[in-house]
Amino acid sequence: MKKILCLFLLISLFYCGCKKNDSNPVTTDPPKSLVVQNITGQLSNWIYGKSYTADLNGFGSSQIDENGNFNITNMTLPTDDKLTNIVSYFDSATTKPSISDQAAKYCIVPNISIIKVKNPGKVYGVIQSVNASNSKDNYSISYIYFDRAVTLNGTATYNFTHDSWTLTKKEVYNQVSFEKGWNKFVVKNGAYDSKTNTFTCEILREEPSAGIWAYTDLQTIVTIQSGQLEAGLKFPLCVDNGYKRSAALYTASEINASGIISRISWKALTRNGVSRPVKIYMKEVDATTISPGLLATFMSGATKVYDSSVPLLTDDWNWNEFVLMESFKYSGTKSLMVIVETNYGGNGVSDDCYFEYSTLNECKFITWSLNNSQTFGFGTTSFDRPNIKITFDPE
Repeated sequence: MKKILCLFLLISLFYCGCKKNDSNPVTTDPPKSLVVQNITGQLSNWIYGKSYTADLNGFGSSQIDENGNFNITNMTLPTDDKLTNIVSYFDSATTKPSISDQAAKYCIVPNISIIKVKNPGKVYGVIQSVNASNSKDNYSISYIYFDRAVTLNGTATYNFTHDSWTLTKKEVYNQVSFEKGWNKFVVKNGAYDSKTNTFTCEILREEPSAGIWAYTDLQTIVTIQSGQLEAGLKFPLCVDNGYKRSAALYTASEINASGIISRISWKALTRNGVSRPVKIYMKEVDATTISPGLLATFMSGATKVYDSSVPLLTDDWNWNEFVLMESFKYSGTKSLMVIVETNYGGNGVSDDCYFEYSTLNECKFITWSLNNSQTFGFGTTSFDRPNIKITFDPE
């Protein structure tokens, strides 16, 4: 009888143990947090000593040592006045991703700035983490803060139209879950469909491949774009006519800098790798707008700063940079006029080349186009002006 009782007790204990285990199933580890607590890296080929700081637009900074090392650990949170509702991020999109919490607010920093330790108000360059090889994982990283967790899913579609031409840009969010705090905002560039003029990129939270920390040279970089951004302008570097000329005016208040101009860039989308004979001229003028006139009038007193035949970049939508053969000293007190000529000859060539521009309230751009002749008369003024990036060397 005692044996039977003991056996019953053992069975009862075993049964109770099993019931207890069933009520406490095995749990998995929580997903790894991708919140950015610090930004650490080493700049490739750094040669500028210890005079500069890596700065996250005032939300954290670190001095760069002589070997290019930096470590931003003092990352602060944006104040309420720096936050914007996430819904407004997609205001200009024709299709929008779903947003799990439409009350979420964000603050985005496009890149890390390089500033001087003794002159913190002036940006001399930018730092970016880029792919380490020539793989297809072409990406760029920004940093975005959210005041709460939010998930984006779907595609944001943007259309840029000029005349009868339209460029479509698609940003794909595949259940991208951002956490409360600072996050990486990784834009992985995808394919361009020339048949539909559609450029697609994917938004991620981590780099798709190993990267290196790169930086721009320590110059003052001024990007001028205002009004409504568009893409589709066939100036200044298209060669769809044999001979094209253009003159763009950028005022002193728009530039807000002075010194030695060493490079200029225009943003274009093209799939035509044709070599383009290009000449670039610069001069300072008192005028702040452009009126119709003869090409010779605009050319008078201009300095030639570039003369060569070059193709444009043909991967994605890029800034095409021109390193000036003759630098130009700009005073910062007058308007800068940039004159460009292309001389393909004859009737030109079929050229699916489109430049980003801004529509202004005043005429600050004039153009000329001819085939089989360079006898230019009065130009055609326009409220559409190419966006430009101007690089000043440190003095």
